Amino acid sequence: MKVAYYTIMGNTKFFAEDLPFDLIELDPYTTPQKENDDFVVMIPSYGSGIVDVVADFLDFEDNKSRCKGLIGIGELSYGDDYIQDAKELAKMYDLQIIFDFENDHSQELKDKVTEIIKAL
Repeated sequence: MKVAYYTIMGNTKFFAEDLPFDLIELDPYTTPQKENDDFVVMIPSYGSGIVDVVADFLDFEDNKSRCKGLIGIGELSYGDDYIQDAKELAKMYDLQIIFDFENDHSQELKDKVTEIIKAL
């Protein structure tokens, strides 16, 4: 299992790097690659073209078929916009949001995310 992630401020990358999985960094400057392994997508909710970049990756050579779910990172203070990008991708691609959390880098949270991904 791999973790594909998009980061703007570096927080998602910082979190993902502490997980025991191979990583796929998604960004608007890199051409998507075909994935032969299953993966989850971890994304923050800041807008700024995140959905487009992740959609390009999922659409590339049917990567979507390898995606086992989405993990949304957000701020509860956003109200209805909490994890909005993950919600939009879930609807677009009929994917499940397997977990969501407020931006937190605790070891307890990293352990919980690891457990959830390993159970897929």
